[in-house]
Amino acid sequence: MSNTIETTVRSGTARSRPGRTIAFTVGLLGIALLAQIIVGAVASVSYLSLGGAFENPWAVVILTIPTQFVLLGVGYLFVTRYLNGLRAAVPSRTQLGLVAGATVLMLALNAAGNLALSRAGVVTPPDAMLIAASAQPLILLAFAVLSLVLVGPAEELLFRGAVQGNLRTAFGPAVAIGATAVVFGLIHVSNFLAVGAPLTVAVWASIGLVVLNGVIYGGLYERTGNLTIPILAHGLFNAVGFVFYFVTI
Repeated sequence: MSNTIETTVRSGTARSRPGRTIAFTVGLLGIALLAQIIVGAVASVSYLSLGGAFENPWAVVILTIPTQFVLLGVGYLFVTRYLNGLRAAVPSRTQLGLVAGATVLMLALNAAGNLALSRAGVVTPPDAMLIAASAQPLILLAFAVLSLVLVGPAEELLFRGAVQGNLRTAFGPAVAIGATAVVFGLIHVSNFLAVGAPLTVAVWASIGLVVLNGVIYGGLYERTGNLTIPILAHGLFNAVGFVFYFVTI
């Protein structure tokens, strides 16, 4: 694609040995997690020093922003330093069609999964964002916007761009997609742990749906070679979900 943003840096360092690739991946995720903890702590202290309170429902929005920038920065640095650059481009009409189709598919699969859980009497506990939204529904619209402009780009750059891109060098696309999707799902367990929710069957079923979404994002990236596509699909799926919750809450 002539409009691809390509930053080829140290292309010769691409790993092919499984052990080294796994070590790099674990190290990458560890650095991202540690950086999030540090930045989150600094942001929390700053927020409190300026008169904020964790009881304020908007705190979850305010404190999400710096931690998402951490993922964006770590993902970008890894992709440009250790892989073959940032594979992102302005999407074609065909690719936009893939985004739309994938979003509809994910909405349908997640709706079906949640309906099946509901009929089975399995109730998923609310995570931190939904708890805050129960007190201030406008938070859902804020997260819809954040999903499009920050969360989608940050998480896709880290997981599909860096983690999946790294695993692909040793294990090929299929394993890279699956393994990255599992890690992507497990990371979301923290949304429930943050509010003290027990890791019930319902929580793991919810995480399973996140893993399924991760497979779709990974497939979009491998199919198109354009990171913009899973970014758009991720942001759009989240945004539609948040808007739906807002109008039905």
